Amino acid sequence: RGSGSIGGDATPTPKGPPPASPPSESQSYYSGAKVSGLAGQGLVLQNNAGGDVAVTASGSFGFAAGPASGAAYSVTVKSQPANPNQVCTVNAGSGKVSNTDVSNVAITCSTSSFLVGGSVSGLQGGGLVLQNNAGDDIAVDADGKFRFQTAVASGAGYRVTVKAQPAGPTQTCSVNKGTGAMANAAIDDVAVVCSTN
Repeated sequence: RGSGSIGGDATPTPKGPPPASPPSESQSYYSGAKVSGLAGQGLVLQNNAGGDVAVTASGSFGFAAGPASGAAYSVTVKSQPANPNQVCTVNAGSGKVSNTDVSNVAITCSTSSFLVGGSVSGLQGGGLVLQNNAGDDIAVDADGKFRFQTAVASGAGYRVTVKAQPAGPTQTCSVNKGTGAMANAAIDDVAVVCSTN
């Protein structure tokens, strides 16, 4: 009786190709922006009407979720700064992303400024001269409205005074509501009242 086993060399299992990598998603790029001149509070920017970003100081930043390469972007101002009131404008704020971060968007902010004025009553003499903030002289020769020519920035102070009193007849003119801080509108309620000495 014979004994033994029948067999052969083990054949290795052929290896298949490596598993396919998952398709890569389109890379997304920030819509970066540089803000300059910001002095107020409350500036909010948007990209493509969303992704609100509150900006508190001048400098560079990027939106948290930028458009993918080849997609369009449009940076706009959602809310303007206040205290002081400013107007911020966007330059180079729209285009298409092209395989690199967008970094040429520029937002420039400028402080709003307004004129100071009011009215004069009781004036009979000549030579009345008014000043605002120790300058911007204006000569007034009759009752009625007056307005200084130099605008005052929002948040800054104004102070209307009498530089020269009227003569012929001699009068004394006093200023009411002549001091304060500019808000977001022109001042037109300064009252200069003149009386004959």
